[in-house]
Amino acid sequence: MNKLLLISLILGVSACQQHKKPAAIKFKSTQQTFKLKRGEGMQTSFDFTNQGEDSLRIYEVKSDCDCTLANISKKALAPGEKGQIKVSYKSDILDRPGQTVRAIMIKANTKPMLSSLYLVGDLR
Repeated sequence: MNKLLLISLILGVSACQQHKKPAAIKFKSTQQTFKLKRGEGMQTSFDFTNQGEDSLRIYEVKSDCDCTLANISKKALAPGEKGQIKVSYKSDILDRPGQTVRAIMIKANTKPMLSSLYLVGDLR
């Protein structure tokens, strides 16, 4: 009888945990635009919130180019907690004028596991 009660309790707890919404990263904006002269730089930030019911764990934040650096305020956020990714971009005097797009990838315990942010610029 005690074993049956214990098994029922374990199954009940497991069933309750499965209904919890996983961590979910929600960005205020996923794209920032800018205009720069070649050789200039800029800084911006992307604000986000953990909209899930589970803790958000950010494993990695990386950019697609050495010209773009991204730093995160916190790597672990409780449900409802806010965070920020600060991004700096430095163009090169040898860059071609016109539109440039830089991507920042975020790997976290979310579904899907990868999120992307974009800097879209006009180089003069």
